[in-house]
Amino acid sequence: MAIFLQLPPEMGGLRFGPFEGIVQLGSDARRCQIVLDSSQGIYPMHATLAPAGAGSFHFAPADLNARCFVIQQGSPQVWPVQGAVEVKLGDALVVGTPAGPRFQLLDAAGARPAKAGGGMVASFQSA
Repeated sequence: MAIFLQLPPEMGGLRFGPFEGIVQLGSDARRCQIVLDSSQGIYPMHATLAPAGAGSFHFAPADLNARCFVIQQGSPQVWPVQGAVEVKLGDALVVGTPAGPRFQLLDAAGARPAKAGGGMVASFQSA
């Protein structure tokens, strides 16, 4: 199943994907499908998102010191991630800090119109 990761409008509204298989987020453009600004506390290989079947995925920090968070769909609570956790379509994945880039996990049906994120490799830098 193809998935997309989309930033909210206040963070530019960029949509990244479609992705099949494992998605890696970090500051190293050679190893990551979504490339983020290292000055925001992002490690070269910061986090991974892997399919787990039937609309669920495993999200995990790629390094013990990499800070990651999950916001479950419909909840305002930001949960810290210490190891692999199950996430579902509609949940938001946050990297760096609780206020860092927040990517909503969508499938093709849920991907709303947005600015294109440049295919498999794109950058996000906060203002």
